[in-house]
Amino acid sequence: MQAGKTSVLGCLKIPIHKFYLICLFIFAPAQSDASKKAGLKAASYLPDSTFSFESKIRYRVYHENIDVSTSFIIAKNSLPQYSSFFQFTEFYRLGLKRLAKKSELDVSLDSEIGYKYYLDSVWELNQDRFDMSIFRFEKLERRFRYTYSLQINTSLLPRYKTRYEQNDSGIKLKSGGLFDPGELCLAYGFAWSFWDFSFLNVSLATIKVQSVSKYIIDAPETSAGYYKKEWKIDYGLSVNLRINHRLSERIQWLNQSRLFFNSLDKTKLRLSIQNQIEYRIIRFVKLSLSTRIDYFPVLHTKVQIVQEFRLGFEWRLSPY
Repeated sequence: MQAGKTSVLGCLKIPIHKFYLICLFIFAPAQSDASKKAGLKAASYLPDSTFSFESKIRYRVYHENIDVSTSFIIAKNSLPQYSSFFQFTEFYRLGLKRLAKKSELDVSLDSEIGYKYYLDSVWELNQDRFDMSIFRFEKLERRFRYTYSLQINTSLLPRYKTRYEQNDSGIKLKSGGLFDPGELCLAYGFAWSFWDFSFLNVSLATIKVQSVSKYIIDAPETSAGYYKKEWKIDYGLSVNLRINHRLSERIQWLNQSRLFFNSLDKTKLRLSIQNQIEYRIIRFVKLSLSTRIDYFPVLHTKVQIVQEFRLGFEWRLSPY
């Protein structure tokens, strides 16, 4: 019976639980050294989650979670207000860093799907977006570094609008979907890094590819028409701000803002600001205050401002 309580090294007669403790004690310093070599800095409350598959491939997941929440919205120049609806939102966020010998790769994914539920059992798509950004930073040991970046901003789900004929019959027209509207930006610039996972990037050379559907009228007497996707390529300057910072163990500040312009004309300006303060009430429940400012002159002639209060559940998929 005692043999079952000892390790496979029967000659040592070491109990299994003591053998495990000895292994943890021996190998823990090695993991700490690996983190230092990777050049990753973590606060005391941010566990070191550096993984190494090979000596040249090191990455760190610094933010990965899924939120399911309901919210209250105050909007200006944006969504119409109703008094009898509930809004449900699913939000997924992933952030990771990969370090090579002389460069650092930062990958961020954000997706948000939101629906309004009216009391007459009608669901309406309210939020639909997918954002991906990849930044490559040169020279690891500097605060100011040259960067190459790729950014994709698009909707995911198909959207339809109803066109009514003279006989009151409705025809569904597809008005949007994947990369409709959508933007793709390729840029070269420089960045200033601060805190652990935050940076300000300025790119003097930015190529932007844009897609959006416009309503084309083919029967002026009845305003009947169809939606057609149009493509546009611009070259200009872009600015990106990324903030992912824990103010305390319960409060986190998140911000993703981007600006693009190539002239002083307001129709050539593209602005998107998403700022969020999260407060963790208990382990799986959090309260969020979100502010979104969006100016997309191709779709809206006025600046859209949305203030949102969210209460929901959060599942962390990685230790951070």
